[in-house]
Amino acid sequence: MKKHNALIEWIYNPVNRHYFLGLSLVTLHFSVLFISKYQFSVAFFLIHFGFFLVWQPLWQRATEIGLRGFITLGVCGIGLIILPSQLILTVWLLMLLGLTGGQESRTKRNRIINLLAISTLFLILLLEAMPALLAIKLGSSILESITHYAILLFCLLIFFLPTKNVRKKEDYIDYLRSVSIILIASLLAVGSALWMYRGNIGYPEALFQTLIFISVFIILLNWLWSSQSGVSIFQQLWNSYLLNLGTPFEKYLLSLSQKVNEGASASDFLEFALNKLLDLDWLSGIAWKSPNEDLQLGIKQPCLTTFEEQDASVCIYTTQKIGPTFELHIKLLVALIHHFYQAQVYNEQLEQHARIEAIHQTGARLTHDMKNILQAVQSLSEIIKISTPDQAEELMQLLKRQLPELSNRMQLTVEKLKAPGKRDDTKLLANIWWQQLQDRYGNRQVEFISNTAKLDNILLPKELFDNVAENLLENASYKQKMDRNIQISVSIGVLEHKVVLSVWDSGSAIPEEKADHLFHKAVKSKTGLGVGLYQSQQLSKQHGYSLKLQRNQPGDVCIELRPQV
Repeated sequence: MKKHNALIEWIYNPVNRHYFLGLSLVTLHFSVLFISKYQFSVAFFLIHFGFFLVWQPLWQRATEIGLRGFITLGVCGIGLIILPSQLILTVWLLMLLGLTGGQESRTKRNRIINLLAISTLFLILLLEAMPALLAIKLGSSILESITHYAILLFCLLIFFLPTKNVRKKEDYIDYLRSVSIILIASLLAVGSALWMYRGNIGYPEALFQTLIFISVFIILLNWLWSSQSGVSIFQQLWNSYLLNLGTPFEKYLLSLSQKVNEGASASDFLEFALNKLLDLDWLSGIAWKSPNEDLQLGIKQPCLTTFEEQDASVCIYTTQKIGPTFELHIKLLVALIHHFYQAQVYNEQLEQHARIEAIHQTGARLTHDMKNILQAVQSLSEIIKISTPDQAEELMQLLKRQLPELSNRMQLTVEKLKAPGKRDDTKLLANIWWQQLQDRYGNRQVEFISNTAKLDNILLPKELFDNVAENLLENASYKQKMDRNIQISVSIGVLEHKVVLSVWDSGSAIPEEKADHLFHKAVKSKTGLGVGLYQSQQLSKQHGYSLKLQRNQPGDVCIELRPQV
Protein backbone atom coordinates (compact mmCIF):
# COMPACT_ATOMS: atom_id res chain seq x y z
CA MET A 1 0.00 0.00 0.00
CA LYS A 2 2.84 2.42 0.85
CA LYS A 3 4.57 1.65 -2.46
CA HIS A 4 1.29 2.25 -4.28
CA ASN A 5 0.78 5.61 -2.55
CA ALA A 6 4.38 6.60 -3.26
CA LEU A 7 3.85 5.80 -6.95
CA ILE A 8 0.66 7.89 -7.07
CA GLU A 9 2.44 10.82 -5.43
CA TRP A 10 5.33 10.50 -7.89
CA ILE A 11 2.91 10.53 -10.85
CA TYR A 12 1.00 13.57 -9.53
CA ASN A 13 4.16 15.47 -8.66
CA PRO A 14 4.48 18.39 -11.15
CA VAL A 15 8.26 17.91 -11.11
CA ASN A 16 7.80 14.69 -13.10
CA ARG A 17 5.41 15.94 -15.78
CA HIS A 18 8.05 16.18 -18.49
CA TYR A 19 8.71 12.44 -18.20
CA PHE A 20 5.18 11.68 -19.37
CA LEU A 21 5.39 14.28 -22.13
CA GLY A 22 8.59 12.71 -23.45
CA LEU A 23 7.15 9.16 -23.27
CA SER A 24 3.94 10.35 -24.92
CA LEU A 25 5.85 11.87 -27.85
CA VAL A 26 8.07 8.77 -28.27
CA THR A 27 5.08 6.38 -28.37
CA LEU A 28 3.22 8.72 -30.75
CA HIS A 29 6.26 8.74 -33.01
CA PHE A 30 6.31 4.94 -33.14
CA SER A 31 2.54 4.83 -33.69
CA VAL A 32 2.92 7.01 -36.80
CA LEU A 33 6.09 5.18 -37.87
CA PHE A 34 4.32 1.78 -37.85
CA ILE A 35 1.05 3.09 -39.24
CA SER A 36 1.16 0.55 -42.05
CA LYS A 37 1.14 -2.23 -39.41
CA TYR A 38 -2.22 -1.89 -37.74
CA GLN A 39 -1.59 -3.90 -34.56
CA PHE A 40 1.68 -2.14 -33.71
CA SER A 41 0.24 1.30 -34.47
CA VAL A 42 -2.80 0.72 -32.22
CA ALA A 43 -0.64 -0.65 -29.40
CA PHE A 44 1.74 2.29 -29.47
CA PHE A 45 -1.13 4.75 -29.76
CA LEU A 46 -2.91 3.18 -26.78
CA ILE A 47 0.26 3.63 -24.70
CA HIS A 48 0.64 7.16 -26.03
CA PHE A 49 -2.94 8.02 -25.05
CA GLY A 50 -2.33 6.79 -21.50
CA PHE A 51 0.78 8.94 -21.12
CA PHE A 52 -1.14 11.85 -22.62
CA LEU A 53 -3.90 11.56 -20.00
CA VAL A 54 -1.31 11.75 -17.22
CA TRP A 55 0.48 14.72 -18.82
CA GLN A 56 -2.54 16.67 -20.17
CA PRO A 57 -2.78 20.34 -19.02
CA LEU A 58 -6.56 20.68 -19.40
CA TRP A 59 -7.52 19.45 -15.90
CA GLN A 60 -5.75 19.29 -12.60
CA ARG A 61 -4.10 15.89 -12.58
CA ALA A 62 -5.14 15.09 -9.01
CA THR A 63 -8.75 16.12 -9.63
CA GLU A 64 -11.51 13.77 -10.65
CA ILE A 65 -12.76 14.37 -14.19
CA GLY A 66 -16.49 15.03 -14.47
CA LEU A 67 -18.94 12.84 -16.37
CA ARG A 68 -18.91 15.07 -19.44
CA GLY A 69 -15.11 15.17 -19.57
CA PHE A 70 -14.91 11.41 -19.06
CA ILE A 71 -17.37 10.75 -21.91
CA THR A 72 -15.49 13.14 -24.20
CA LEU A 73 -12.15 11.51 -23.46
CA GLY A 74 -13.65 8.06 -23.84
CA VAL A 75 -15.19 8.82 -27.24
CA CYS A 76 -11.96 10.46 -28.50
CA GLY A 77 -9.82 7.60 -27.20
CA ILE A 78 -12.00 4.85 -28.62
CA GLY A 79 -12.29 6.63 -31.97
CA LEU A 80 -8.54 7.14 -32.22
CA ILE A 81 -7.81 3.54 -31.20
CA ILE A 82 -10.39 1.88 -33.42
CA LEU A 83 -9.75 4.16 -36.38
CA PRO A 84 -6.00 4.93 -36.35
CA SER A 85 -6.10 6.16 -39.91
CA GLN A 86 -3.66 8.66 -41.32
CA LEU A 87 -6.24 11.46 -41.32
CA ILE A 88 -7.27 10.94 -37.69
CA LEU A 89 -3.63 10.84 -36.58
CA THR A 90 -2.95 14.05 -38.48
CA VAL A 91 -5.88 15.79 -36.77
CA TRP A 92 -4.66 14.49 -33.39
CA LEU A 93 -1.18 15.85 -34.09
CA LEU A 94 -2.67 19.27 -34.84
CA MET A 95 -4.56 19.17 -31.52
CA LEU A 96 -1.38 18.27 -29.65
CA LEU A 97 0.42 21.15 -31.36
CA GLY A 98 -2.29 23.50 -30.16
CA LEU A 99 -2.02 22.21 -26.57
CA THR A 100 1.76 22.40 -26.36
CA GLY A 101 2.07 25.66 -28.27
CA GLY A 102 -0.69 27.36 -26.28
CA GLN A 103 0.85 26.76 -22.86
CA GLU A 104 2.08 29.86 -21.02
CA SER A 105 5.38 28.89 -19.38
CA ARG A 106 6.81 31.06 -16.61
CA THR A 107 10.22 29.40 -16.35
CA LYS A 108 13.02 29.04 -18.85
CA ARG A 109 13.08 25.26 -18.31
CA ASN A 110 9.41 24.85 -19.27
CA ARG A 111 9.82 27.13 -22.27
CA ILE A 112 12.62 24.84 -23.51
CA ILE A 113 10.39 21.80 -22.96
CA ASN A 114 7.55 23.42 -24.94
CA LEU A 115 9.92 24.37 -27.74
CA LEU A 116 11.28 20.80 -27.96
CA ALA A 117 7.75 19.36 -27.88
CA ILE A 118 6.54 21.71 -30.63
CA SER A 119 9.59 20.90 -32.76
CA THR A 120 9.01 17.16 -32.27
CA LEU A 121 5.34 17.40 -33.22
CA PHE A 122 6.15 19.49 -36.30
CA LEU A 123 8.68 16.85 -37.41
CA ILE A 124 6.18 14.02 -36.84
CA LEU A 125 3.39 15.93 -38.63
CA LEU A 126 5.31 17.23 -41.65
CA LEU A 127 7.85 14.43 -42.21
CA GLU A 128 5.95 11.34 -41.03
CA ALA A 129 2.18 11.82 -40.83
CA MET A 130 1.74 13.88 -44.01
CA PRO A 131 3.75 11.49 -46.22
CA ALA A 132 1.68 8.61 -44.77
CA LEU A 133 -1.54 10.55 -45.42
CA LEU A 134 -0.52 11.34 -49.01
CA ALA A 135 0.81 7.80 -49.56
CA ILE A 136 4.20 9.10 -50.64
CA LYS A 137 7.79 8.62 -49.54
CA LEU A 138 10.25 11.27 -48.56
CA GLY A 139 12.46 10.00 -51.34
CA SER A 140 15.58 9.80 -49.23
CA SER A 141 16.42 7.22 -46.59
CA ILE A 142 18.95 9.65 -45.13
CA LEU A 143 16.20 12.24 -44.50
CA GLU A 144 14.02 9.57 -42.93
CA SER A 145 16.84 8.51 -40.63
CA ILE A 146 17.65 12.10 -39.69
CA THR A 147 13.97 12.72 -38.89
CA HIS A 148 13.72 9.55 -36.84
CA TYR A 149 16.84 10.23 -34.77
CA ALA A 150 16.03 13.94 -34.38
CA ILE A 151 12.63 13.06 -32.88
CA LEU A 152 14.24 10.57 -30.50
CA LEU A 153 16.89 13.11 -29.54
CA PHE A 154 14.29 15.79 -28.75
CA CYS A 155 12.30 13.32 -26.64
CA LEU A 156 15.46 12.32 -24.74
CA LEU A 157 16.27 15.99 -24.11
CA ILE A 158 12.77 16.50 -22.72
CA PHE A 159 13.14 13.38 -20.59
CA PHE A 160 16.51 14.28 -19.06
CA LEU A 161 16.05 18.02 -18.40
CA PRO A 162 16.78 19.03 -14.77
CA THR A 163 13.73 19.05 -12.48
CA LYS A 164 14.61 21.68 -9.86
CA ASN A 165 12.65 24.91 -9.28
CA VAL A 166 9.39 23.65 -10.78
CA ARG A 167 6.22 25.37 -9.60
CA LYS A 168 3.20 23.36 -8.56
CA LYS A 169 0.78 25.32 -10.72
CA GLU A 170 2.53 26.30 -13.90
CA ASP A 171 0.21 25.90 -16.88
CA TYR A 172 -2.08 28.39 -18.48
CA ILE A 173 -3.57 27.61 -21.89
CA ASP A 174 -3.57 30.54 -24.31
CA TYR A 175 -6.29 29.47 -26.74
CA LEU A 176 -5.58 32.22 -29.27
CA ARG A 177 -1.97 31.05 -29.51
CA SER A 178 -3.16 27.44 -29.79
CA VAL A 179 -5.41 28.28 -32.72
CA SER A 180 -2.62 30.29 -34.37
CA ILE A 181 -0.14 27.39 -34.18
CA ILE A 182 -2.74 24.94 -35.51
CA LEU A 183 -3.45 27.25 -38.46
CA ILE A 184 0.26 27.68 -39.23
CA ALA A 185 0.86 23.93 -39.06
CA SER A 186 -2.18 23.27 -41.29
CA LEU A 187 -1.03 25.91 -43.78
CA LEU A 188 2.43 24.34 -43.97
CA ALA A 189 1.08 20.81 -44.39
CA VAL A 190 -1.67 21.58 -46.90
CA GLY A 191 0.44 24.15 -48.76
CA SER A 192 3.30 21.68 -49.14
CA ALA A 193 0.94 19.00 -50.50
CA LEU A 194 -0.68 21.40 -52.99
CA TRP A 195 2.66 22.77 -54.13
CA MET A 196 4.00 19.24 -54.58
CA TYR A 197 1.16 18.30 -56.93
CA ARG A 198 1.07 21.72 -58.62
CA GLY A 199 4.82 21.94 -59.21
CA ASN A 200 5.20 18.20 -59.86
CA ILE A 201 8.15 18.06 -57.44
CA GLY A 202 9.07 15.89 -54.48
CA TYR A 203 7.46 16.39 -51.07
CA PRO A 204 10.68 17.48 -49.27
CA GLU A 205 11.30 20.15 -51.92
CA ALA A 206 7.70 21.32 -51.75
CA LEU A 207 7.83 21.51 -47.93
CA PHE A 208 11.07 23.47 -48.01
CA GLN A 209 9.79 25.92 -50.68
CA THR A 210 6.49 26.43 -48.82
CA LEU A 211 8.36 27.13 -45.60
CA ILE A 212 10.60 29.67 -47.39
CA PHE A 213 7.60 31.31 -49.09
CA ILE A 214 5.64 31.72 -45.83
CA SER A 215 8.72 33.07 -44.00
CA VAL A 216 9.50 35.60 -46.77
CA PHE A 217 5.86 36.67 -46.90
CA ILE A 218 5.74 37.34 -43.15
CA ILE A 219 9.07 39.19 -43.14
CA LEU A 220 8.01 41.32 -46.15
CA LEU A 221 4.66 42.14 -44.57
CA ASN A 222 6.37 43.13 -41.33
CA TRP A 223 8.84 45.35 -43.23
CA LEU A 224 6.05 47.14 -45.12
CA TRP A 225 4.09 47.69 -41.92
CA SER A 226 7.05 48.98 -39.89
CA SER A 227 8.14 51.33 -42.68
CA GLN A 228 4.75 53.06 -42.54
CA SER A 229 4.04 53.08 -38.79
CA GLY A 230 7.52 52.68 -37.30
CA VAL A 231 6.28 49.74 -35.21
CA SER A 232 6.75 46.07 -36.03
CA ILE A 233 3.56 44.24 -37.01
CA PHE A 234 4.42 41.47 -34.55
CA GLN A 235 4.75 44.00 -31.77
CA GLN A 236 1.50 45.68 -32.83
CA LEU A 237 -0.40 42.40 -32.91
CA TRP A 238 1.07 41.35 -29.58
CA ASN A 239 0.20 44.65 -27.92
CA SER A 240 -3.32 44.55 -29.36
CA TYR A 241 -3.70 41.03 -28.07
CA LEU A 242 -2.65 42.12 -24.60
CA LEU A 243 -5.54 44.59 -24.52
CA ASN A 244 -8.13 41.82 -24.89
CA LEU A 245 -10.03 40.38 -21.95
CA GLY A 246 -9.39 36.78 -21.04
CA THR A 247 -5.63 37.27 -20.73
CA PRO A 248 -3.72 36.81 -17.43
CA PHE A 249 -4.32 40.50 -16.76
CA GLU A 250 -8.01 39.87 -16.17
CA LYS A 251 -7.25 37.09 -13.66
CA TYR A 252 -4.71 39.36 -12.01
CA LEU A 253 -7.27 42.11 -11.46
CA LEU A 254 -9.72 39.61 -9.99
CA SER A 255 -7.07 38.32 -7.58
CA LEU A 256 -6.33 41.89 -6.45
CA SER A 257 -9.99 42.63 -5.70
CA GLN A 258 -10.33 39.35 -3.80
CA LYS A 259 -7.27 40.16 -1.69
CA VAL A 260 -8.70 43.59 -0.85
CA ASN A 261 -12.03 42.03 0.18
CA GLU A 262 -10.18 39.66 2.52
CA GLY A 263 -9.15 42.67 4.62
CA ALA A 264 -5.39 42.15 4.32
CA SER A 265 -3.05 44.78 5.72
CA ALA A 266 -1.43 47.28 3.36
CA SER A 267 2.00 45.60 3.55
CA ASP A 268 0.58 42.12 2.95
CA PHE A 269 -1.52 43.37 0.05
CA LEU A 270 1.44 45.09 -1.60
CA GLU A 271 3.65 42.01 -1.33
CA PHE A 272 0.83 39.80 -2.65
CA ALA A 273 0.13 42.14 -5.59
CA LEU A 274 3.79 42.37 -6.63
CA ASN A 275 4.28 38.60 -6.35
CA LYS A 276 1.18 38.02 -8.49
CA LEU A 277 2.52 40.52 -11.01
CA LEU A 278 5.73 38.50 -11.20
CA ASP A 279 3.67 35.49 -12.30
CA LEU A 280 3.28 37.19 -15.69
CA ASP A 281 5.70 35.64 -18.16
CA TRP A 282 7.24 38.83 -19.44
CA LEU A 283 8.29 40.19 -16.04
CA SER A 284 11.37 39.02 -14.18
CA GLY A 285 11.76 41.52 -11.33
CA ILE A 286 10.06 44.41 -9.51
CA ALA A 287 11.43 47.05 -7.16
CA TRP A 288 8.97 49.16 -5.13
CA LYS A 289 10.14 52.13 -3.10
CA SER A 290 7.89 54.42 -1.07
CA PRO A 291 8.08 56.15 2.34
CA ASN A 292 6.46 53.15 4.07
CA GLU A 293 7.64 50.22 1.92
CA ASP A 294 10.88 49.17 0.23
CA LEU A 295 10.55 45.84 -1.63
CA GLN A 296 12.78 44.06 -4.15
CA LEU A 297 11.27 40.94 -5.73
CA GLY A 298 12.38 38.71 -8.58
CA ILE A 299 15.54 38.98 -10.66
CA LYS A 300 17.11 42.13 -12.06
CA GLN A 301 17.43 42.24 -15.86
CA PRO A 302 19.15 44.69 -18.24
CA CYS A 303 15.85 46.12 -19.53
CA LEU A 304 14.47 48.52 -16.93
CA THR A 305 11.26 50.57 -17.03
CA THR A 306 10.51 53.04 -14.23
CA PHE A 307 7.10 54.36 -13.20
CA GLU A 308 6.35 57.16 -10.75
CA GLU A 309 3.11 57.09 -8.76
CA GLN A 310 2.85 60.06 -6.36
CA ASP A 311 5.20 59.09 -3.51
CA ALA A 312 6.10 55.65 -4.92
CA SER A 313 8.80 54.70 -7.43
CA VAL A 314 8.38 51.35 -9.22
CA CYS A 315 11.06 49.68 -11.36
CA ILE A 316 10.02 46.87 -13.72
CA TYR A 317 12.73 44.49 -14.98
CA THR A 318 12.12 42.56 -18.23
CA THR A 319 14.23 40.32 -20.43
CA GLN A 320 13.63 42.52 -23.49
CA LYS A 321 12.46 46.02 -24.21
CA ILE A 322 8.69 46.41 -23.98
CA GLY A 323 6.46 48.18 -26.49
CA PRO A 324 4.26 51.26 -25.90
CA THR A 325 1.00 49.35 -25.42
CA PHE A 326 2.67 46.86 -23.14
CA GLU A 327 4.14 49.77 -21.17
CA LEU A 328 0.65 51.27 -20.92
CA HIS A 329 -0.64 48.00 -19.47
CA ILE A 330 2.12 47.81 -16.88
CA LYS A 331 1.58 51.47 -15.97
CA LEU A 332 -2.12 50.80 -15.51
CA LEU A 333 -1.44 47.81 -13.27
CA VAL A 334 1.13 49.73 -11.21
CA ALA A 335 -1.34 52.61 -10.81
CA LEU A 336 -4.02 50.15 -9.75
CA ILE A 337 -1.73 48.51 -7.19
CA HIS A 338 -0.76 51.92 -5.83
CA HIS A 339 -4.41 52.97 -5.62
CA PHE A 340 -5.41 49.84 -3.70
CA TYR A 341 -2.32 50.12 -1.50
CA GLN A 342 -3.05 53.75 -0.63
CA ALA A 343 -6.66 52.83 0.11
CA GLN A 344 -5.48 50.09 2.49
CA VAL A 345 -3.05 52.51 4.19
CA TYR A 346 -5.82 55.08 4.52
CA ASN A 347 -8.20 52.47 6.00
CA GLU A 348 -5.59 51.45 8.55
CA GLN A 349 -5.07 55.10 9.51
CA LEU A 350 -8.84 55.57 9.86
CA GLU A 351 -9.07 52.48 12.05
CA GLN A 352 -6.22 53.76 14.19
CA HIS A 353 -7.83 57.20 14.54
CA ALA A 354 -11.18 55.59 15.35
CA ARG A 355 -9.52 53.43 18.00
CA ILE A 356 -7.76 56.43 19.54
CA GLU A 357 -10.98 58.46 19.42
CA ALA A 358 -12.89 55.63 21.12
CA ILE A 359 -10.24 55.48 23.85
CA HIS A 360 -10.39 59.25 24.22
CA GLN A 361 -14.20 59.32 24.36
CA THR A 362 -14.31 56.47 26.88
CA GLY A 363 -11.66 58.10 29.04
CA ALA A 364 -13.37 61.49 28.90
CA ARG A 365 -16.73 59.99 29.81
CA LEU A 366 -15.38 57.94 32.69
CA THR A 367 -13.43 60.96 33.94
CA HIS A 368 -16.65 62.93 33.88
CA ASP A 369 -18.46 60.17 35.77
CA MET A 370 -15.71 60.14 38.39
CA LYS A 371 -16.01 63.92 38.69
CA ASN A 372 -19.77 63.62 39.30
CA ILE A 373 -19.19 60.91 41.92
CA LEU A 374 -16.58 63.09 43.62
CA GLN A 375 -19.00 66.01 43.66
CA ALA A 376 -21.63 63.77 45.25
CA VAL A 377 -19.11 62.76 47.92
CA GLN A 378 -18.27 66.41 48.51
CA SER A 379 -21.97 67.18 48.92
CA LEU A 380 -22.27 64.48 51.57
CA SER A 381 -19.17 65.87 53.28
CA GLU A 382 -20.74 69.33 53.40
CA ILE A 383 -23.92 67.89 54.88
CA ILE A 384 -21.88 66.14 57.57
CA LYS A 385 -19.99 69.36 58.37
CA ILE A 386 -23.06 71.50 58.82
CA SER A 387 -25.15 68.88 60.61
CA THR A 388 -25.89 69.18 64.34
CA PRO A 389 -25.89 66.40 66.98
CA ASP A 390 -29.68 66.26 67.03
CA GLN A 391 -29.61 65.46 63.28
CA ALA A 392 -27.42 62.39 63.78
CA GLU A 393 -30.22 59.90 63.20
CA GLU A 394 -31.37 61.66 60.04
CA LEU A 395 -27.76 61.95 58.84
CA MET A 396 -27.19 58.24 59.44
CA GLN A 397 -30.25 57.34 57.35
CA LEU A 398 -29.00 59.61 54.54
CA LEU A 399 -25.58 57.95 54.58
CA LYS A 400 -27.17 54.49 54.55
CA ARG A 401 -29.05 55.47 51.40
CA GLN A 402 -26.28 57.35 49.60
CA LEU A 403 -23.09 55.40 50.35
CA PRO A 404 -24.30 52.12 48.76
CA GLU A 405 -25.45 54.14 45.76
CA LEU A 406 -22.07 55.82 45.42
CA SER A 407 -20.34 52.45 45.83
CA ASN A 408 -22.47 50.97 43.02
CA ARG A 409 -21.69 53.90 40.76
CA MET A 410 -17.98 53.51 41.43
CA GLN A 411 -18.23 49.80 40.61
CA LEU A 412 -20.05 50.54 37.34
CA THR A 413 -17.39 53.09 36.40
CA VAL A 414 -14.62 50.54 36.98
CA GLU A 415 -16.53 47.96 34.87
CA LYS A 416 -16.87 50.48 32.05
CA LEU A 417 -13.14 51.06 32.20
CA LYS A 418 -12.56 47.31 31.77
CA ALA A 419 -15.16 46.98 28.98
CA PRO A 420 -15.59 50.39 27.29
CA GLY A 421 -18.30 49.23 24.88
CA LYS A 422 -20.53 47.78 27.60
CA ARG A 423 -23.75 49.68 28.35
CA ASP A 424 -25.65 49.65 31.63
CA ASP A 425 -29.32 48.85 30.89
CA THR A 426 -30.46 48.86 34.54
CA LYS A 427 -34.08 50.03 34.94
CA LEU A 428 -35.37 51.72 38.10
CA LEU A 429 -38.81 52.89 39.22
CA ALA A 430 -39.14 56.62 38.54
CA ASN A 431 -40.38 57.53 42.01
CA ILE A 432 -37.46 55.70 43.69
CA TRP A 433 -34.95 57.40 41.39
CA TRP A 434 -36.58 60.78 42.09
CA GLN A 435 -36.26 60.26 45.83
CA GLN A 436 -32.58 59.33 45.49
CA LEU A 437 -31.95 62.49 43.47
CA GLN A 438 -33.55 64.63 46.19
CA ASP A 439 -31.43 62.93 48.81
CA ARG A 440 -28.23 63.75 46.89
CA TYR A 441 -29.06 67.40 46.22
CA GLY A 442 -31.39 68.11 49.14
CA ASN A 443 -28.83 70.28 50.93
CA ARG A 444 -28.43 72.61 47.96
CA GLN A 445 -30.63 75.49 46.90
CA VAL A 446 -32.55 73.39 44.40
CA GLU A 447 -36.31 73.20 44.07
CA PHE A 448 -37.81 69.79 43.16
CA ILE A 449 -41.14 69.83 41.31
CA SER A 450 -43.04 66.63 40.45
CA ASN A 451 -46.32 64.77 40.47
CA THR A 452 -45.25 61.59 42.25
CA ALA A 453 -48.61 59.95 41.63
CA LYS A 454 -47.92 59.80 37.90
CA LEU A 455 -44.47 58.22 38.48
CA ASP A 456 -45.84 54.99 39.97
CA ASN A 457 -44.98 51.82 38.04
CA ILE A 458 -42.95 53.73 35.40
CA LEU A 459 -39.39 52.56 34.76
CA LEU A 460 -36.52 54.73 33.53
CA PRO A 461 -32.92 53.97 32.44
CA LYS A 462 -30.94 54.68 35.60
CA GLU A 463 -27.55 55.30 33.95
CA LEU A 464 -29.00 57.88 31.54
CA PHE A 465 -31.01 59.85 34.10
CA ASP A 466 -28.17 59.83 36.63
CA ASN A 467 -25.74 61.12 34.01
CA VAL A 468 -28.04 63.84 32.64
CA ALA A 469 -29.31 65.04 36.03
CA GLU A 470 -25.83 65.29 37.50
CA ASN A 471 -24.43 67.14 34.47
CA LEU A 472 -27.27 69.65 34.33
CA LEU A 473 -27.39 70.25 38.09
CA GLU A 474 -23.61 70.62 38.40
CA ASN A 475 -23.54 73.13 35.55
CA ALA A 476 -26.41 75.09 37.11
CA SER A 477 -24.74 74.93 40.56
CA TYR A 478 -21.57 76.41 39.04
CA LYS A 479 -23.64 79.42 37.95
CA GLN A 480 -25.17 79.62 41.42
CA LYS A 481 -21.72 79.76 43.03
CA MET A 482 -20.93 82.77 40.85
CA ASP A 483 -24.23 84.41 41.78
CA ARG A 484 -26.10 83.38 44.94
CA ASN A 485 -29.35 84.92 43.68
CA ILE A 486 -29.68 82.39 40.86
CA GLN A 487 -32.53 79.94 41.40
CA ILE A 488 -32.49 76.30 40.27
CA SER A 489 -35.41 73.94 39.85
CA VAL A 490 -35.75 70.33 38.69
CA SER A 491 -39.04 68.99 37.42
CA ILE A 492 -40.09 65.52 36.38
CA GLY A 493 -43.15 64.44 34.44
CA VAL A 494 -44.55 61.70 32.21
CA LEU A 495 -45.02 61.75 28.41
CA GLU A 496 -46.35 58.68 26.59
CA HIS A 497 -45.47 56.42 29.54
CA LYS A 498 -41.90 57.73 29.60
CA VAL A 499 -40.26 60.13 32.02
CA VAL A 500 -39.39 63.71 31.06
CA LEU A 501 -36.73 65.56 33.10
CA SER A 502 -36.21 69.34 33.03
CA VAL A 503 -33.58 71.48 34.75
CA TRP A 504 -34.17 75.25 34.91
CA ASP A 505 -32.08 78.10 36.24
CA SER A 506 -32.42 81.88 36.30
CA GLY A 507 -28.83 82.54 35.31
CA SER A 508 -27.32 84.06 32.19
CA ALA A 509 -28.17 82.63 28.75
CA ILE A 510 -25.79 80.32 26.92
CA PRO A 511 -24.03 82.26 24.09
CA GLU A 512 -25.58 81.52 20.67
CA GLU A 513 -22.32 80.38 19.09
CA LYS A 514 -22.04 77.72 21.82
CA ALA A 515 -25.73 76.88 22.04
CA ASP A 516 -25.79 75.73 18.40
CA HIS A 517 -23.11 73.09 19.09
CA LEU A 518 -23.86 72.36 22.74
CA PHE A 519 -25.09 68.76 22.30
CA HIS A 520 -23.30 67.92 19.07
CA LYS A 521 -19.62 68.34 19.96
CA ALA A 522 -17.32 69.35 22.78
CA VAL A 523 -17.58 73.07 23.53
CA LYS A 524 -14.86 74.91 25.45
CA SER A 525 -16.28 77.03 28.24
CA LYS A 526 -15.21 78.40 31.62
CA THR A 527 -18.52 77.26 33.14
CA GLY A 528 -17.84 73.63 32.33
CA LEU A 529 -20.53 73.28 29.64
CA GLY A 530 -19.52 71.12 26.73
CA VAL A 531 -18.09 67.63 26.81
CA GLY A 532 -20.40 66.38 29.56
CA LEU A 533 -23.54 67.43 27.69
CA TYR A 534 -22.18 66.04 24.42
CA GLN A 535 -21.63 62.65 26.05
CA SER A 536 -25.05 62.85 27.70
CA GLN A 537 -26.61 63.44 24.29
CA GLN A 538 -24.83 60.39 22.82
CA LEU A 539 -26.02 58.28 25.76
CA SER A 540 -29.55 59.66 25.35
CA LYS A 541 -29.71 58.54 21.73
CA GLN A 542 -28.70 55.02 22.74
CA HIS A 543 -31.69 54.85 25.12
CA GLY A 544 -34.18 56.50 22.75
CA TYR A 545 -34.11 59.94 24.40
CA SER A 546 -32.91 63.39 23.36
CA LEU A 547 -31.54 66.47 25.12
CA LYS A 548 -32.91 69.83 23.99
CA LEU A 549 -32.38 73.44 24.97
CA GLN A 550 -36.02 74.41 25.47
CA ARG A 551 -35.46 78.04 26.51
CA ASN A 552 -32.33 80.17 26.43
CA GLN A 553 -33.03 83.69 27.60
CA PRO A 554 -31.34 85.72 30.35
CA GLY A 555 -33.01 84.60 33.59
CA ASP A 556 -34.76 81.69 31.87
CA VAL A 557 -32.55 78.78 30.78
CA CYS A 558 -34.16 75.35 30.55
CA ILE A 559 -32.71 72.06 29.28
CA GLU A 560 -35.00 69.06 28.91
CA LEU A 561 -34.52 65.31 28.52
CA ARG A 562 -37.47 63.75 26.72
CA PRO A 563 -38.22 60.66 24.60
CA GLN A 564 -37.46 60.88 20.90
CA VAL A 565 -40.53 61.20 18.72
